Amino acid sequence: MRISNETIRYLHPVYSAASGDYDDYAADFGIEVAQSGEDIEVRYESRIGNAFLQDAIAKKQILPGFFVVCEDTMFNRLMPASMGNGTFALEAAQLYGRVDIRPVCYISDAFNPARHESMNDEFPDTIRFEPHSLAVIGPARYFNVKPEKLQPFGNIYCLVKNDSIPEGEIRVDVGEDPIQIAAAPGTYGFLTAMRNRSDTRDVLMNAVYLPAVMETLSALSGGGGDLDQYAWHGVIASKCEELKLNPRDKNSSGLEMAQKLMKRPLQRLEKTVRKREAQ
Repeated sequence: MRISNETIRYLHPVYSAASGDYDDYAADFGIEVAQSGEDIEVRYESRIGNAFLQDAIAKKQILPGFFVVCEDTMFNRLMPASMGNGTFALEAAQLYGRVDIRPVCYISDAFNPARHESMNDEFPDTIRFEPHSLAVIGPARYFNVKPEKLQPFGNIYCLVKNDSIPEGEIRVDVGEDPIQIAAAPGTYGFLTAMRNRSDTRDVLMNAVYLPAVMETLSALSGGGGDLDQYAWHGVIASKCEELKLNPRDKNSSGLEMAQKLMKRPLQRLEKTVRKREAQ
């Protein structure tokens, strides 16, 4: 980008919507992301309308690619690409949470072309493009990677108010996403207060969430019907597969499976109480 009092970045022009280094910004970068097994496939379509850049890319003086950054896993990599349509794969195990992806073109070898007519006339008559610098910066996109087996149960259940339920009772509705644990207004307020206190949260896990998980497993025991349309279904199914649990097995105990899925909530409650008694 050109030098001004506000920005000093590159001594050569950079093709982007915001730089103003070229007078004919016309680029199209399409990105689609799909997960297949342990891989994430990125399908892209890249088009650049500038004649100077088209020629430099054809001569391999400038190479296309995509910066892929995941801050949660410290993944930061430049993925080689090509102009037109193409794909590249990412390992899902290396990514979690937000993943940013930005199309770029970078300079492979130094070259010194004459200033092209499309470049801003603030640049000199001969321009030096330094290797490994960016020549094109496209708009960033992002997607989220959240392996289902890593998601906590708190993400698939939510407490809601329901005036038709008697005080002191709960109902579980697996036909919602997330699964609803409904309670009368008074009970709802009490449960919400318990959830927000570290010393009573484990009580809530045993008194409310454990039976809610049992109710969910019971709904799945008959085959699940059309429950696989809900996002929570994939989370439960993935966790059951990881722990080798089968909700459809009539010989399996819903209580035992629920305790395993919730990592023994009664044991956690016992530790909390003993720790408080020891203080």
